[in-house]
Amino acid sequence: MIELRNLSYEIGPLSILKNVSLTVGKGSILGLIGESGSGKSSLLKLAAGLNEPSSGEVLLDGQKIDPPSEKLIPGHPEIKIVTQHNSLFPNVTIRENVAYELRFFKKEYTEKRVKKLLQMTGIAHLADRYPREVSGGELQRALIAKSVADEPKVLLLDEPFSNLDRNIKRKINIALQKIIREENIACIFVTHEIADAFGMVDELVVLRKGKIIQKGKVEELYHHPKNFYVANLTGAGNFIKNSRLNKDEESGNLLIRPEDISLSDSGEFEGVIKRNIFLGPFYEVHLEWDGTELFFFSKEKLEEGAILKFDILKSVGLGA
Repeated sequence: MIELRNLSYEIGPLSILKNVSLTVGKGSILGLIGESGSGKSSLLKLAAGLNEPSSGEVLLDGQKIDPPSEKLIPGHPEIKIVTQHNSLFPNVTIRENVAYELRFFKKEYTEKRVKKLLQMTGIAHLADRYPREVSGGELQRALIAKSVADEPKVLLLDEPFSNLDRNIKRKINIALQKIIREENIACIFVTHEIADAFGMVDELVVLRKGKIIQKGKVEELYHHPKNFYVANLTGAGNFIKNSRLNKDEESGNLLIRPEDISLSDSGEFEGVIKRNIFLGPFYEVHLEWDGTELFFFSKEKLEEGAILKFDILKSVGLGA
């Protein structure tokens, strides 16, 4: 288990993180999301023992991790960090790169461990290739295998898949989850794409200007965001002000997710179809209603200019 306790981080007069506390248990994945400059990467470096906190502490299994000022070499051998940058040795094979992390172990164990990790990450067939001979997605899988080779207690992922396409991300995420669950690793996963967190993380934390704004299950943050910032980060939505829907909401700011707009011949509301945007499996349909443009998803292309009735199944009031 890794615990970040009341961490603050400052660079001169600039405050990067403010009194952040988080706990991640064994075999659990904590997602961290926020706009650029919110402090995500800085938090990971503090958790890894690579940066010096201005105040607060990091604990691993209840024991305080020494900050860089108290160590000859910053970091902790049981906490590994993976970024989107390739850190593999270019002139040795994928197998040898992973095995390097086990150079102080017995040969029999090393060979067995490397074989297992290459199979789990789906790159066993690439074991004897050099890093320059594999794709970006295969390279990231090799980096993951290398990072967990010596069985660390904590794995920190700093947007390692941001340059990969969706299908490759999905394959890597599945492989990564399997490793984390089976090996009982505590993991913090930083991303700026909410789609990467769906189906991946056990809990999601939203950072803004170095502070935790909201945390909980991904479903909870998606359906009940605290404010516009959280709502916008966690998925597509219609953000409106409309007295016909406000009811008792004090702010007057409402979120309507596209899936909460339902077409019905007996619908309460009426709008005009403005345009269709083809997105592969479905269309994103925009309609004008009461001076506001809303969008929703449809399996079929709808006639532009047509008047349609619809219901709003749910709207969420947002704070400032």
